Amino acid sequence: MMMNRSRQRRGELAKFTVFSIWIAVVSIVLLWEASHYTGVMAVFSEWQYNAIGRHYPTFNYVLLVFLCGLPGFLLFFRPRKRSSVSRDGFVTVRSAKIFMRAIFGVAVGLAIACLVVLVASLFLPNGSGPVQQIALSQSLGALPHEGQTVLSGQIIYERTAGFDEDLIVTRRNSRYAPIVPPGDQAKDLQFFVQLPPVNDADRSGMASMTGILKQNGLPGALVRLFRYAGYRVENPHFVLFADAATMRWPYLLTAFQLGFGALLAAVVGLLQRRRVSRLRVARKSFQTS
Repeated sequence: MMMNRSRQRRGELAKFTVFSIWIAVVSIVLLWEASHYTGVMAVFSEWQYNAIGRHYPTFNYVLLVFLCGLPGFLLFFRPRKRSSVSRDGFVTVRSAKIFMRAIFGVAVGLAIACLVVLVASLFLPNGSGPVQQIALSQSLGALPHEGQTVLSGQIIYERTAGFDEDLIVTRRNSRYAPIVPPGDQAKDLQFFVQLPPVNDADRSGMASMTGILKQNGLPGALVRLFRYAGYRVENPHFVLFADAATMRWPYLLTAFQLGFGALLAAVVGLLQRRRVSRLRVARKSFQTS
């Protein structure tokens, strides 16, 4: 009897571990799609935008993680046919434990994804090191490196694109515009600059800006927006950020959302754990009655 229980516990622990890994993989893959605005996340966001006029990336992410994690839940925690509810209408202890472990699995998966994002933010370029000079009027030769940069060229203010990144208690808006060689009318865009949050007094376009250069730093939604406008955003492309805070903000925003989701799932799991304890007491009372 004890050996059967021990074997059953080891099996349930293995299922919980595999399910947690499954949720973590799903969370990270969808997170990568969301950050690059591609795959299922991009298709779902664009459908949502066309249907209701805007999209909700956090809601979309949580919903898709749930839907993609559902097959794993059904595979690893499918109730046995013998399971049934008691005469008093209580859900069996086993069913309640299955749900509790599934919720904890979601919490673990989201926490791992949050940790991955925070670690990735530590490897972003910063303002230290030598300053490179890039004049788009001259031939570049080799690709530039990330870091502190002075970028000179003609800013196409007419193609300025804004991007909102909202948190619960704050709102952040950043504007980006292409910067090209003087007089260039090509449709291929490789360099972008983050514009300061002020009215552009000088609309001539010629500028020399200092900031932090990052490869493929343009939000995926804006990459698609420029493509819809008839431009081709090259891969790789480069964005000159005015400050490191704007560059890190999407990572911190994503980490906060994942961490909040993990915390919420953990709280639900703890509440479910209390419910499992009450169900055990109720089952014992029912068996002794």
